[in-house]
Amino acid sequence: MLSIALVVISIAFGLFIVLESTRRIDTASAERTRAEVDEALGELTRAMAKKAEEYSLWNDAVDNIVVRFDSNWVNANVGPYAERLWGLDRSYAWAGNDTLVYASQNGALRTDLGEAARENAELMALVALARARRDAFGGLIRIGRTLFIFGARIIEYEEGRAPLPPNPDRPVQVFLVSLDKELTKVAGSRRIGDLRFVAGGEDERKRLEAGRGAAGLSAPDHLAALPLRDMAGQPLGHLTWTPEQPGRTLVRDTAPYGAVFVLALAALFLTMLRVLLDLKRQEPLRLSEARLAQAQRVARLAYTVHLPEDELEVSENLGDILGLPAGASPTTAGTFLDRVTPRHRAEVQEAYRQSWAENRRFEIEFAVTAWDGRTLYLKEVGQPFHDAGGLVLGLITAIQDVTERKQAEELIRHQATYDALTDLPNRTLFYDRLQQAIRRAVRCHQRMALLFLDLDRFKWVNDSFGHRIGDLLLREAAHRMASCIRDSETVARIGGDEFTVILSEIRDDAEVEAVARRLLEHLEEPFLIAGQTLHISASIGITFAPDHGTDLQQLVKNADMAMYQAKRQGRGGWRFYSPEFDAGSLAS
Repeated sequence: MLSIALVVISIAFGLFIVLESTRRIDTASAERTRAEVDEALGELTRAMAKKAEEYSLWNDAVDNIVVRFDSNWVNANVGPYAERLWGLDRSYAWAGNDTLVYASQNGALRTDLGEAARENAELMALVALARARRDAFGGLIRIGRTLFIFGARIIEYEEGRAPLPPNPDRPVQVFLVSLDKELTKVAGSRRIGDLRFVAGGEDERKRLEAGRGAAGLSAPDHLAALPLRDMAGQPLGHLTWTPEQPGRTLVRDTAPYGAVFVLALAALFLTMLRVLLDLKRQEPLRLSEARLAQAQRVARLAYTVHLPEDELEVSENLGDILGLPAGASPTTAGTFLDRVTPRHRAEVQEAYRQSWAENRRFEIEFAVTAWDGRTLYLKEVGQPFHDAGGLVLGLITAIQDVTERKQAEELIRHQATYDALTDLPNRTLFYDRLQQAIRRAVRCHQRMALLFLDLDRFKWVNDSFGHRIGDLLLREAAHRMASCIRDSETVARIGGDEFTVILSEIRDDAEVEAVARRLLEHLEEPFLIAGQTLHISASIGITFAPDHGTDLQQLVKNADMAMYQAKRQGRGGWRFYSPEFDAGSLAS
């Protein structure tokens, strides 16, 4: 009865460990998703600020919007054009006296400027803030019942031109895109389920969570919602989503195997207990073939008995597990260890030695090479058996084939760290490898380079030929980029048409330039996609560690700013990061 109680307690403890691990895995996954949502929202606002910067700090914009208003030019170059190009919803420009210069919606100029001004009265506070700040910025704003992401900046000449005359003073241009539209894109690209905006305060969010709980999709509140605030810091509502539950998914998929293993282990334990009791009553103590066969039928596991002088007795089905010919099962521990892969062999041998010498139980997982060349993963659990005086006479072990579980774990691990479209490392794995590269560079007193690459004209391809062609183009472009670097380096896709490259052990800048040139040359070669000949290019920003710091977020920001400068100077080129590129330097 005591043995049975121990088995029951062990199984209960194992179930507790599984459930607790599941909870922690799901919590960690929900936290990562929340960070991704927050990061995606930040990227959207920064992107809208960049658009405002590009279309407002522009000599032609001043001449054709402010100095004189040319509706044909505006339609072809600014508001409606920007909306069609970037998928925006609205754009506006105000003169310094708060007169609405133009209003555009859904890719077309509006003629009812008075009505447009009344409909968008909420934007006047944003216009005043843009005049006070002068630099481009983005954020969230509510117009009526709709929430928008905005980008705003005063319209002025580029550096080197005379300032605007007093009338008008500090005109402002604003671009708007619906938050709901962008959330749909984010949810699709990052595979976030049911991502949406919920207006209202904390009570509304809790009501939504209660509804999710009733549907069996409950999760900790702080992991399933992100509060949103406008530019003045006032609450707007929450972003909510259904967190993924990889822990529960893994438990659900592996539960049948786990149940079989627990039952088999319990049966084996009871069988071993009976065998050991019989051994105490016999001299000399040896396991007979009949007992081995009986244990095999009860437990449905392969097991072995290690005896002195390297002698090994095995159950009949061990050869079947290893895929050996009939009669070829190992007869010594050495012949069995020959099937163990070299990277695990010493570990398994040491587990046997310690168990025998220190009279203790062991549990180990290792890989073996089957007769047909396949790699299998085995789990072996063993413990010593003794004579009546407590002298260790040998080891008895149970062996189970866990190859399917190992392969399932590896598949889950791959899906979590690699981009589904291009099979390149995703943002999570990229940041991990970047951190390792930075630490290695600091530790070894070396340099490493980070390249931030953005595909030019990809948006045009996507809009002109559809997302299927765009996806095929991204996949082929990723393949070309991966062929340009060594296997020890990293090419990652961090979102959309943005890629990064990590180069370690850099000798000089010329080596990095050679890689950048090779990347551009490969990407500028024509792509034949689904019968279409497509031409794209890329803009690359480059930064170094530890030259430009060792904080990975700062390095990514540096490379992004350098890429933007490369794009501004004509696309299809690269720029090294300089402190002058910082937002503060650019604004001045």
